[in-house]
Amino acid sequence: MKNFRFIVTALAMGLALNSCSSDDDKSNNDASIVGKWNFATEKYYINNNLEYQGPYEENEPGCAPDFLQIFDAGSVDQGDYSGADCALDVSSGYYTRSGNTLTLVEDLGNMVTFEIISVTSNTLVLKNTYEYDGDTEVSEITFTKAQ
Repeated sequence: MKNFRFIVTALAMGLALNSCSSDDDKSNNDASIVGKWNFATEKYYINNNLEYQGPYEENEPGCAPDFLQIFDAGSVDQGDYSGADCALDVSSGYYTRSGNTLTLVEDLGNMVTFEIISVTSNTLVLKNTYEYDGDTEVSEITFTKAQ
């Protein structure tokens, strides 16, 4: 069970303001993050050096993408598909949001704070910056809205 492991390694949130005529392209500090979001792509940096950029590596080939389900009531589920049978493991927790800061707490009490980079009706980008063994590590994950 990953228990928010892939979220913990990646997300930080800062909302960009955009002025567009279509709601699908609108990005602002008040946009809702509630919904089901599929892990799509990621970037990973160590000491400002890009180490990886591409499809989200934790998505199991041949399975549906892993997801983050954010509910109105402050709860959150993280779904992880794995194995040849694409078995679904769901971890639950709760979240708080203050402006462009999102804090996730899993059921075991582990807490991770992210910056919301952008949120639109179709895309959510989260960024997490942390220190590990003397290095500054940054993960940025792009989610797409599940249909």
